[in-house]
Formats: sequence, structure tokens, C-alpha cells
Amino acid sequence: MEKGSKIYFVGTDEKGERGGMVSEISENVPGRFVSIRHYGLVKANAEITEGPDVEKWANG
Repeated sequence: MEKGSKIYFVGTDEKGERGGMVSEISENVPGRFVSIRHYGLVKANAEITEGPDVEKWANG
């Protein structure tokens, strides 16, 4: 996991649609520390990085 790499945290809901979070590796010190910045959502296989749903929790 390189700094700046995109990473997804996803699963499949009861309707079979893929959903979750779009994130980025902010910092990685192998074997010691990993910082991950969440900046978007995955809903029904679409990546959403702006709008009211994202603004509620982005950069957490």
C-alpha cells in the first residue's frame, strides 16, 4: 500500500449491489502505522466523491 494509493472498503447488500467507501492511503510506515483517508462512497457500483451523502463524513 503506497502513499496516495486508492483503496476500497466494499461489500454486497441484500439486493446484490456493491457498496462501501472510497479511500486513500495517507501514510504508510510498514509494520508500524497506516493512515487512511475516506473521501467517497461506492453505491450500486458507482464511485461518488461529492454531494451531501459524502459531505456528512468525508475525511474521517
